[in-house]
Amino acid sequence: MSDAADYDIFISYTHDDAEVAKRLTDQLVGHGWSVFWDRILLPGATWRTQIQTALSAAKVVVVMWSNKAVGSRWVEIEADFAFQRDAYLPVKIDGCSLPLGLSHVQVADLRPWHAGTDPMLPDVLLAALKHRLGIPAAARQSIAPAPTGPTGTDATAINPDPAILLRGSAYSGENYELTVSLRQLYSKHDGLVIGRTSPQSDLTLAHPSVSRRHAVLLAADGRLVIYDAGSTNGTYVNDQEATRARPAALARGSTIRLGDIDLVVESIAY
Repeated sequence: MSDAADYDIFISYTHDDAEVAKRLTDQLVGHGWSVFWDRILLPGATWRTQIQTALSAAKVVVVMWSNKAVGSRWVEIEADFAFQRDAYLPVKIDGCSLPLGLSHVQVADLRPWHAGTDPMLPDVLLAALKHRLGIPAAARQSIAPAPTGPTGTDATAINPDPAILLRGSAYSGENYELTVSLRQLYSKHDGLVIGRTSPQSDLTLAHPSVSRRHAVLLAADGRLVIYDAGSTNGTYVNDQEATRARPAALARGSTIRLGDIDLVVESIAY
């Protein structure tokens, strides 16, 4: 993003809940929205100026309430400002009681998600965001007409399990495809291993140039990244080596080379 005004969503939280805010950011980015949280500070910008700019410009302000956040004066100020702008969207990650002036607003309950019993964000939050922001561009591109039913009525099919599609071929001509479920990706905080065989890997590419544990695909810091897992032939993104120390960010159109296989990030389906 070029500046704070480019973001769809601003996340307000107390720094005691920073790890939870990071996880929330990763998942919202995975759904196609741009997200600002204050761990992202642009060069040449002051913290206070950038926070104020982002808070004023964001279309939606997701306030992440918790017992610790309720006691934060900064979170309360940001929530009140968002409420006055009609951009306020509250969520809670524990059994906290909200501040009196904001307790009448319906809250999205993220407690099962936070506890890890359900790795996917609840439908009520995603529906509220889509209502305010619209369906992300990536999602709109993945919606396709379903086959005509017996009544002749056209329908629209939307994949119930969001996924990332990687498709390509080996130098020898074989075609390969990986469909990476976002539910699976977010349920493994250490990332998904791409490799030649299971059970050593979560995602399998059965080719001799691919190591048994070749690369790791991970949602981190609001980005989808990949890095090499100590393979024989290395992992490259757009011809740049991706290592654990320097993982490579992926976007639609990125080319991943794993051994003799080139995979292109083709789509994210919703």
